[in-house]
Amino acid sequence: MNPQPWQQLPLTGPVLLEASAGTGKTYTIALLYVRLLIELEALDIRQILVVTFTEAATAELRERLRLRLADAERLLGALAAGQLLPNDDPLAAWLQERAFSRAQAERLAWRLEAARLDFDQAAIFTIHGFCARALNEFGFSARQRLQRGCQLDEPVLAKEILRDFWRRQIERPESWVARVLGNYPEGPESLWPQVQAALNQAAARLLPLAADDPAATRFEALFSALASAPMQAQLAALLAAPAAEYQIKKDPLLALQALGKILAAGDRSVPIGSALASAVLGNIQKLRPAPKRTLEKFDCLALVAELADADAERTRVGEAWLLHEAISRLRAELRLRSAEVPGFTFNDLIADVHQALADASDGRLGSTLFQRWPVALIDEFQDTDARQFAIFRRIYADGGRGLLALIGDAKQAIYAFRGGDVRVCLAAGQLPGQHRLAL
Repeated sequence: MNPQPWQQLPLTGPVLLEASAGTGKTYTIALLYVRLLIELEALDIRQILVVTFTEAATAELRERLRLRLADAERLLGALAAGQLLPNDDPLAAWLQERAFSRAQAERLAWRLEAARLDFDQAAIFTIHGFCARALNEFGFSARQRLQRGCQLDEPVLAKEILRDFWRRQIERPESWVARVLGNYPEGPESLWPQVQAALNQAAARLLPLAADDPAATRFEALFSALASAPMQAQLAALLAAPAAEYQIKKDPLLALQALGKILAAGDRSVPIGSALASAVLGNIQKLRPAPKRTLEKFDCLALVAELADADAERTRVGEAWLLHEAISRLRAELRLRSAEVPGFTFNDLIADVHQALADASDGRLGSTLFQRWPVALIDEFQDTDARQFAIFRRIYADGGRGLLALIGDAKQAIYAFRGGDVRVCLAAGQLPGQHRLAL
């Protein structure tokens, strides 16, 4: 069995693991986590720092790591009992190489059991959670800020939560979610004015969304009807006829051709748009009586108008859903995070840690944080900005000590609304002595 990236990565120095969506990134992180606990026996589970960039992603990653740890413990227990492991499982094969005897398998199983029992103390955070933990444990500059009476900057915090929410929607696989997000070309900034207006009305109550969506049901019924063989035959006959026969102008014909391709592909994610209906039906209304009566016999044209109307309605419903979800998430997160870190914004947390590391010219603070977390796995590193990246560079001396593994998709850094910085990704790729692998 060929070695996988999680087996090939060196466990010291800077490492860049390039992983785009769908390449098994979380799978690799989880197996690397198990490998660290087995190969670096002096390492405690509380010393492996894992950072990602949304609360939801942190919770998901924490659960995946816990499950993979339990898997490895179970496999080692089987080896200790003298059982054979499946030879098509990369983790099982790797563990079998490490556990060269039943006694060794038992010892490693005990080690993983201890890690699993202490898993609630695992250092798996968002970047802001990590900075909050560093401040709480080491206390640098936090007291000064509290003495200044710093107040919560709610709009700044709300925008950061909205960006987190937006990232999670981008990662969803449903095509209808992508279509709704496509109506906001500026990303979360396009949604912010409506969200801000709702947040300013603190007493306003959000009504629950309906369990079913009549607009989507109607659209699906009309789409299926137009995609049926009889309607497709009508459209084909209409498009095949000479333009002069029905006196339809070029633009409506092109619109119908485009719709025909959408129907043939069964692609319900493409916006139909009211422009198509007005172009086609508006043209028909201007015709002389004879061709007009002829065209009105084409049932497919009436369905086109209904489909365009249903599409506009499903768009309105989708936008209402997105706004509802965003406001619900922001209200909940603002309450939670304000309680967790009173008097601080997320920017304050990062600024305090960054400034303290910059002020400590002798590097002792960086060394203190390094001793606490000698290994760091930074997930979604493309979402780091310059200050966040500088924090990790100073703690790990540009990768000159411990393990600093940067994991993510540098191509995504071009999307500024995600919060990342393409220059940071370029700098991450130029750390001295770096090892680079791609999934």
